[in-house]
Amino acid sequence: RTMADWGLEDWARVISGGFVAMACALSSHQIRQHLLHSRQRALRNYTVRILLMVPIYATQAWLGLRFIEASFAFTCMRELYEALVIFTFMQFLLAYLGGPASLARKLAKKGDVKHLAPMCHLQPWTAGPVFLRNTMFGALQYVPVMVLTTCVAIVAWLAGLYTPGDFSGTSVWLYVVVVKNLSQMWALYCLVLFYRGTHKMLKDIRPLAKFVCIKLIVFFTFWQSLAIAGLVRVDVIDAAKFEGTIEWTTPEVAAGIQDFIICVEMVFF
Repeated sequence: RTMADWGLEDWARVISGGFVAMACALSSHQIRQHLLHSRQRALRNYTVRILLMVPIYATQAWLGLRFIEASFAFTCMRELYEALVIFTFMQFLLAYLGGPASLARKLAKKGDVKHLAPMCHLQPWTAGPVFLRNTMFGALQYVPVMVLTTCVAIVAWLAGLYTPGDFSGTSVWLYVVVVKNLSQMWALYCLVLFYRGTHKMLKDIRPLAKFVCIKLIVFFTFWQSLAIAGLVRVDVIDAAKFEGTIEWTTPEVAAGIQDFIICVEMVFF
């Protein structure tokens, strides 16, 4: 088709493709710099895995936009890589801090870490091995939960029981979202506590910027998808409003909006 015949989906693919190219170029440059100049092999390998998150996210989002009928499959791939990144990020921090045993000894010399609101009624976690075990378990429980919920979502989708944006309770989607949300909130909370207990030891690698960036990519994109599902629920996003300019159904429009936004966001992430 000529450009005069393009619909909104064609323009979305072209514009998002430009952002994806920029995101991949920026990440490739950063990865190359680490491979050339980093002499710490373990930290370098973890860093590269984390930096690959941007091109993987961007590419899968664009493929979901290009093959809209398979957008759900690409979303599942993206979420599985999320789990790997969270696991890798904790490995990165532990490797920098000398490993779990060394870190536990260092933390044992500090006072107990108090909980934050609204968890302040809980008993403080004892400094040392207990604190390290609890925060690591809390952050890393998100990994198996994400893998499990993704597998459940795929099976339910194949059985026709998974409808994104269906808040009625008749779709497996709602239950998967609730479990993911609870798991993510606890993982986020434990990461914050881990940061509070180790931020002085991590100061040379600018830990706050790394924590914020990782959490934004993983958690912000999740809440973003929920917001889009909510807009579909209240008919703000409706394929009928785009009649004549797009050939997608309402669920496909919602998936396309999410994929397009992620393509743009990855440049800045």
